[in-house]
Amino acid sequence: MVNNKTGLLLTAFFIIVSGFSSLFAWPKIKQVIKDPRLVIILVDETDSFGQYSKRGKAKVLYWDEALALSKKVVNALDPGDEFLLISINEKGFEEEDILIPLQQLDLSFLKAKIQKRKLCHQILSLKRKKATYRSTDILGALYQAAHFAKMEKGFKPILICFSDMVQEPRMPTMAQSKDLAFPSGTKGYFFFVDTSGKKQWDLIIKSWLPILNHAQLDAGDQNKPNFFQYGESKLWLNRIISSWNK
Repeated sequence: MVNNKTGLLLTAFFIIVSGFSSLFAWPKIKQVIKDPRLVIILVDETDSFGQYSKRGKAKVLYWDEALALSKKVVNALDPGDEFLLISINEKGFEEEDILIPLQQLDLSFLKAKIQKRKLCHQILSLKRKKATYRSTDILGALYQAAHFAKMEKGFKPILICFSDMVQEPRMPTMAQSKDLAFPSGTKGYFFFVDTSGKKQWDLIIKSWLPILNHAQLDAGDQNKPNFFQYGESKLWLNRIISSWNK
């Protein structure tokens, strides 16, 4: 039988042990996502997007390379970020142009990692729908991207576009793009841009920058546009996604 003195000692001992257990217990960590990103990728699937980019005559299309770089972007996403991949083809803003539907990564690091692995597999499995196209509607894809950017409140939109940025049969005009609008602060980066000569480069920059600036898409300026030619695209993409978590 335990006497009163022994009982009091045991009670005191358990109180002390319980206090130490609470003191050294692992804290419950609640993950807080600051400024989650909405990353929208546009990929040109037309037959003019490639080496020696004349429609139907490109020796090497850049489709597979663009998908491989899209995979890099996915691997750089954080838990809680959103992702969407849209095709650039001959008719923009169609539901079938959404190749990877909008989805948000889980807040759990491990679950997000599994999601990213599945996304990467999906991306590398994508196929071009047609062998040849009559035109290239980049503006239509931009309208579709802007629609999602405005719809997803509370996310920081980033547009990444893999295209030569040559809209055919004609480059876009301000009149055609007057209703194009992204949320203020949206960043835009354009890779594999056609640089088959200074005249072509100047045409692309002068055609697109006023339209993108008017649409509140931050794509740089005339002196330093966020437009990158084929040879420098991988380097600049790596720099851009590396800066996300700094």
